Amino acid sequence: MSANKRKLNSDKTGMIMLGKERSLRGVNIHSLSVAGVKVEVSDKPSANLGALFDRKLGMSPQVSKSIKTAKFHLRNIGLACKHLTINATKLLIQSLVISRLGYCNTLLFCIPENLLNKLRSVHHHAACVISHTRKSDHITPILKELHWLPVKFRIKFKILYVT
Repeated sequence: MSANKRKLNSDKTGMIMLGKERSLRGVNIHSLSVAGVKVEVSDKPSANLGALFDRKLGMSPQVSKSIKTAKFHLRNIGLACKHLTINATKLLIQSLVISRLGYCNTLLFCIPENLLNKLRSVHHHAACVISHTRKSDHITPILKELHWLPVKFRIKFKILYVT
């Protein structure tokens, strides 16, 4: 790195140990020196290109982050919804909410059902905001009208599209 006149930013550099809990118990590394910079091992999720990974490579931090930002935007759009046309509402939700749910969703293949249900709930809530329906109403016709795939199939479609 020094040959290319590059430095490692210790504030933005982190390291996580990946593996099963049983395997990680035997590892006693707390820091590592890379290009003369001390990098600490972190227990917190680590970000790479915007996706969050934890020690077990579970995607719960990524799903939680996506849901948090999506709910924030959904709430704000919902408050302004009465002043917007349906097309403007749909455009805002697709650009601010659905795009965030879809970011790095190929990493979400085979996630646990509880995480998938959380994503599905936000996806359905977004459809309800566009269509001005209650959360308790049947959502499948609304998703068909919007031409939206269910979350599980969106993930599979993106994997098939990329490969």
